[in-house]
Amino acid sequence: MDFNTPSHEIAVDFESRGEKSWAKFSQFGEAPAAQVVLMTKGFESYFDSLTNFLNR
Repeated sequence: MDFNTPSHEIAVDFESRGEKSWAKFSQFGEAPAAQVVLMTKGFESYFDSLTNFLNR
């Protein structure tokens, strides 16, 4: 892997929807199929941590 060039672009969008909020996570780039499942679990963990923090 060439670590000198960007391999992924990540965008997180938040939007207020009345008394609730909406978040959209997007990742653009190529990854080996076996790595996609691990990456998805990692991103879910990030949002779980965000939820825990906001619920304090």
